[in-house]
Amino acid sequence: MNLIKISRDFVGATPDHSVVCFTIKKEYPLLYFSQLISQIAKEHNPLVSIDLSGEIGAIQAQLESSFLGNSQRYWLGYIDSLPKAVLKQWQSYLDSYQGPNSLYYVTLYDQKLEKKRNSIVIPDDLNKQEFRGLFTFFVKEPHYIDLQRIDRLYMKTDVIPLDTACLLLSYMRVMGSQSQEFYTDWLEQILLPKQSLFVLSQYLFAKRLTSFLPYWQEVKSQYPEQFWVSFWSDQLWRAAFYCKYMSESKITDAKTIGQRLPFSFLQKDYRLHCFNELYKAHQWLYDLDYDLKHGASSIGLDLFLYNFFAGYYQTN
Repeated sequence: MNLIKISRDFVGATPDHSVVCFTIKKEYPLLYFSQLISQIAKEHNPLVSIDLSGEIGAIQAQLESSFLGNSQRYWLGYIDSLPKAVLKQWQSYLDSYQGPNSLYYVTLYDQKLEKKRNSIVIPDDLNKQEFRGLFTFFVKEPHYIDLQRIDRLYMKTDVIPLDTACLLLSYMRVMGSQSQEFYTDWLEQILLPKQSLFVLSQYLFAKRLTSFLPYWQEVKSQYPEQFWVSFWSDQLWRAAFYCKYMSESKITDAKTIGQRLPFSFLQKDYRLHCFNELYKAHQWLYDLDYDLKHGASSIGLDLFLYNFFAGYYQTN
């Protein structure tokens, strides 16, 4: 099924007392689903997000009840992140659900799921025509200059990963008339990176120093100092509030703020950190940004990273 048709059908759907299973073959396309759910909120009543890590009986009671006689649409998210025993319980429940509401969830692809009427396979990658459709759906009907820019995106590749395509949509929304710098300086880093920034961030938050250092030495010269200050600041800010919201059981807020963070951090590595540590590290980078703008040495970036792995921000 065409991804754009899937998106349009999902946005325009009304509660029909069904269970819809989105299946993926690789990593969970977080940006795609977050943009899709935001689109629903703009055009209809937003989906009700349910965190399946809570008490199973209470959640199932909610799913089997209607609100003032009206059906609801519930977003259950990516269920494969649940512990195996809990996942098995939810798979069994969803397979036999007969309640009054519509339930939507994402899981890893399995051939057995193809036999289900409401199972939808989400593609891993988009070709140029599919990207144009995604642009039309999420942004606007493309003008001539938009089509030219899309053509340039596909000059060096036939397909683009779905979440990368969604990231590029964000750039294209704000690109304006001065786009040459983006294509010459940034596009290749986004589309064909020798190293993934998310892997680098994953190693940092997992505190895997021996994996992080060779990666850092290879990629740090590919971007200017101000880029790294901005990148690490964004990662730390999001990570700090993710830890805070998780500690307060504000799961929806945590999912929202955690959208650009590594998957391993969202699942387990956040437990290695606390809000105060990450907030202090962010503040340190804020001061470094000021210093760099006033002529300080870029060695401050390496010092920041050394301090992070040494636990400096946990105690100071």
